[in-house]
Parts: sequence; C-alpha cells; structure tokens
Amino acid sequence: MKMTKRILRIAVAATLMAAFAVPASASAANGPSSAGTSIQTSRPGTITASRGEAAEMLRTRIENGLRLRDRVFNNSAERLQERIRSMEQLCDRIEEAGGNTERVRSQLEIASGTLEDAVALEYKAMNQFRNVPDAENPRGMFGSAKALGGEAVGELKRTRTQLRTALQELKDVVTELKEG
Repeated sequence: MKMTKRILRIAVAATLMAAFAVPASASAANGPSSAGTSIQTSRPGTITASRGEAAEMLRTRIENGLRLRDRVFNNSAERLQERIRSMEQLCDRIEEAGGNTERVRSQLEIASGTLEDAVALEYKAMNQFRNVPDAENPRGMFGSAKALGGEAVGELKRTRTQLRTALQELKDVVTELKEG
C-alpha cells in the first residue's frame, strides 16, 4: 500500500515535471540562435503558436496524470465508504444482540463527513490542476493545486484513523456483550 502510494506520487510528479519542461524548453528556443542573432519578433503568430502548442501538450500531460490520480483516489475513497457501510451493518447486528453502539455510530458519522470533505477537496484540486496551463502563474497554480491534493489525501488518512477508532469501539462493545 505504501509502495503503491510512493509509485503514484512519483508518477504524478514526473508527469507534471515533464509537462513543465516543455514550456521551459519552448522559451529557451526563443532565445538567441547559435549564430548569435536573435529570432525576429516580426513573426508573433509563430511564437504564439508554439506557446499554444506547449500549453496543449501541458494540458495533455496533466490530464494523463489526473486520470491516474483520480483512479487511485476514487478506489481509496470507495474502499473507505465500503468499510463504513460494513461497520454500520455490524452495528445493526450488535444492537439486535443488545449492544450499545452509539459511540461507534457517532465515530462512523464523523468518518463519513471527513470522507466527503476529502472528496470535495480532491475535486477542487483536480479543477485547479486542469487550469494550470491557462493560468497567469502556472507554477503558483500548480503549487496551490498540489497543496489542495495533499489536504485531500490527509483527509483520507484521517478517515482511516477514525475508522480504526470506530473499530476499536466496536470491539469493546462486543467484548462487553460477551462478558455480560
């Protein structure tokens, strides 16, 4: 699991780094030529076209990285949602047996809310990543999107922690039932 996350982070970072390398190399091409003369500025259409092409290439690379990130994030979110549902079903069964699962259900509600927050943050981050090529300051926009994505992943981690706490509470309730 940790290795998969590392590989995903490396893949997304490499994709986005490569995406930023194209605009840098395109701007370097606009510098002095090897003969010591500069490129004529009387052809603004050509320079604009190359910038447009660079932005399109960046857009394509970002979309490829986002597809991978979206798949991994959604898989994690779906697994957590499934754990919440299964723990709610366990709570129903334990209540039928006479157990008190109020604290567990409360923790599950908190976890569900945290998961919703994570999904909302990820959605915002994805939109910001998509807007990077058109931004006035692409690096700043990328940094902001990356920070939002990090917050979304942090919320997923908090959801897992809350589910572990709920599971421990559930185990305590079952132990009480067995003893009682």
